[in-house]
Amino acid sequence: MKYIILPFLLLFITAHAGINKCTDANGKVSFSDKPCSTVSKSENITYKQRDWKKRLYSLTPKGIKILKIFKSQDETIVSYIFQNKKASNDFMQLVKKLSHLNISLKSFKQEKGRNNGTATLVASTEPNKLLKRFSGDK
Repeated sequence: MKYIILPFLLLFITAHAGINKCTDANGKVSFSDKPCSTVSKSENITYKQRDWKKRLYSLTPKGIKILKIFKSQDETIVSYIFQNKKASNDFMQLVKKLSHLNISLKSFKQEKGRNNGTATLVASTEPNKLLKRFSGDK
């Protein structure tokens, strides 16, 4: 039973500074966000969430080569080479899925008659400025 609960418990760890693994005198293990009782053996477990940018490198699909990823103020800029538009679109969706941020295309260069090109996208907590302008929001 504890093996089923542990994955669900790890989902909520990011909201807390850590989780306490408590083992009582009988060897029964429990997990809590509160300190263990004084009669229990206590072990603090911290879960380090992987950076979405590192995950992006490992999950980048074929047809995409990341040139660079860098932070600029409150935005993350991703520059890449794509083999075709579908690969670029799929990559943008992957960035959105991993980052949980708003994605906007900053530049898209594709020579006439060629499938490949380069693109730069911006991942930010701010809404897409172009969409904001067309929606009438200030």
